[in-house]
Amino acid sequence: NSSSNSNSNNSNLSTISTLSAKQRLDLYNDKNNNLPTTNREREEAQYELEQMRTLVPLLAKRAYHLEEDNGWCQDWIQYQRNTHPVFGLCMYHRFHPIRLPQRIIILVGSIGERERESLRLRLRC
Repeated sequence: NSSSNSNSNNSNLSTISTLSAKQRLDLYNDKNNNLPTTNREREEAQYELEQMRTLVPLLAKRAYHLEEDNGWCQDWIQYQRNTHPVFGLCMYHRFHPIRLPQRIIILVGSIGERERESLRLRLRC
């Protein structure tokens, strides 16, 4: 029975990155997370939750320096991966609060806005 409980906890942890923003926020705020029973699993789960609690607010604020040991080039690359309308579709951080469906809407909106502005400028001339 404990092995099935451990397997279900491992599957829960592996799906953190696929949760919706609301579900991740609920998990973030949950004080009684169902952590695995072995010491190693417990340490890994605790590390995962600490990373999520640290990174989600930074990603939501579009921070450019997430990890202390990153140089300026690594910071720039991760910033582009999380904020660029095209790169962000497939390269965003797994804890980023904006998921793929919202990113597609942002891309379509940015293309539409650019086309609207281009049309406005053409009609003005």
